[in-house]
Amino acid sequence: MKIESMHSGSMSYHVLNTAHEGFITGVCMVPSGIVHASYQKRLLPHLLAEMLGLGTKSKTEDAINTALESKGILLSISVSSHFMKVSFTCLKRDFATLVLLIAEQLQEPRFDKEAFDHLTSRFETYFESLKDDTSYLAAASLSQVLYPEGHMMRQAMPSEMLEVLKKMSLKDIQSYHAEYDPFMHAQWIVVGDVTLADVEKACDQLKTKQGQALAMARDTMLPLAVKAQKKTVKVKDKQSVDVRMGHIMALDEHHPDFLPLKLAIDALGGSFSARLMRTVRDEDGLTYNVGSAMEACVPGHHGHWFVYGSFSPALLDKGIASINKQLKLWVKEGVSQTELDERKNGMIGKYTVVGLSSASGLAMRMAQNMNQGYDLEHLYQLPEKIEAVTLDQVNQALKTYIDLDKLVTVCAGSI
Repeated sequence: MKIESMHSGSMSYHVLNTAHEGFITGVCMVPSGIVHASYQKRLLPHLLAEMLGLGTKSKTEDAINTALESKGILLSISVSSHFMKVSFTCLKRDFATLVLLIAEQLQEPRFDKEAFDHLTSRFETYFESLKDDTSYLAAASLSQVLYPEGHMMRQAMPSEMLEVLKKMSLKDIQSYHAEYDPFMHAQWIVVGDVTLADVEKACDQLKTKQGQALAMARDTMLPLAVKAQKKTVKVKDKQSVDVRMGHIMALDEHHPDFLPLKLAIDALGGSFSARLMRTVRDEDGLTYNVGSAMEACVPGHHGHWFVYGSFSPALLDKGIASINKQLKLWVKEGVSQTELDERKNGMIGKYTVVGLSSASGLAMRMAQNMNQGYDLEHLYQLPEKIEAVTLDQVNQALKTYIDLDKLVTVCAGSI
């Protein structure tokens, strides 16, 4: 399967023709992501994405939903770091109609005051619920130790987000939306029973609004210089304590050491057969939930790696001790060839069987690659890149980037 691309007017099209007869799926990528709103108004892209689905100037929300449901069209709008993503699925014969519905929602939203009030109420309820979510609180607290205020990768505590929400008005959203043309530099990813000519013809009917794109509003910031420390977030009446242990990594997804390090961290705790599951959970019997991952390695920004786990308050100290024991062995002895082979097979299998086996999976992976700054051919290159990583590269990356003397430990729960 070959991805065909072209640029026409202010938009680009990336089309992958597959054997899914009569069926089309994809994503319209609008450059209006988190990086395009200021830190002080960082909820704007999320609120706008929700408001775009709540009716247009000529159609109520119910009318929009009826138009979609009558043709079996699926459509959703979300936000990533660099894009607003309009995800869609429809029959081949309805693609031109779908494009017009997307254009209407993006260009002519209703911006109803009552709908805005209901939306902010839902956001408020969500942020209030996070005050009791120990997993979120542990992750957010760790990020606040690692990243300065204003950093793209810093997660806010629920009380902070409630304060940001209170300052948001419908006028803010309207002004933000008026600043740009949603189809200026938009990228259309379309997969299924479709050709490049089909997509160009359907999208050629779109009209630009004012011919400008949003500028970046978030600066690249360095993470904080942090020493090893422990932090506690107390939450009443919880039966388990969530733990996060990690530190900054001086690389992003495009660094040559990223993939070897990802494999090392995956071998530690990225699956049910990984080391932490086999030891802390199966052998020591201390938890059902333990693992490790990398996070926030957005191009141009340093990310961090972390270990996570949930323990009863009575077993918390034993749980942390068990994790620390495995971390020391992992850093000292490295990853074995058997572990590396198992994780290569697991990552490649998950990528190809789960990620690339369906039209929607292909479209989502292409959209994710675009958001992360990869070229489109990365879609097919990743399995080969994973297979090419050597054991020496994995263990060298582990020793280069993992420093247990910098480990930050956060516990959230009834402690």
